[in-house]
Amino acid sequence: MKYYATFKNGKVDGFWQRENNDESQCPSYIPENEAIEITENQFNNINYLKLENDVVSFDSGKMLSKIRAERDSKLSKTDWIMLSDSQASAACKTAFETYRQSLRDFPDTVDLNNIVWPTEPEYVTE
Repeated sequence: MKYYATFKNGKVDGFWQRENNDESQCPSYIPENEAIEITENQFNNINYLKLENDVVSFDSGKMLSKIRAERDSKLSKTDWIMLSDSQASAACKTAFETYRQSLRDFPDTVDLNNIVWPTEPEYVTE
């Protein structure tokens, strides 16, 4: 699969995907020379792309805001495990403490071109 975008004033103006080099999957109203090939990750986060000096990159401020919101959601979904009346085993709580710290650190360490979230541990009761 190949991914493409067009830009106007530095912002995404249009985008599409196509199988390999199948020209029929390119919108007919877009001249081929105006299309810029982008990565799958960029395509999946199309609202956060910008074009400056002919280089496609993420608007890091917007992208990090999105990442922080998703991180906050992941943290809130595991809050209950850390409560004193949780039935989680000690080892499970320790694993979740490590996971939650990784989530807190994530916005400072993430590679915006290759976003790989920390893996949530399995919940184990005592």
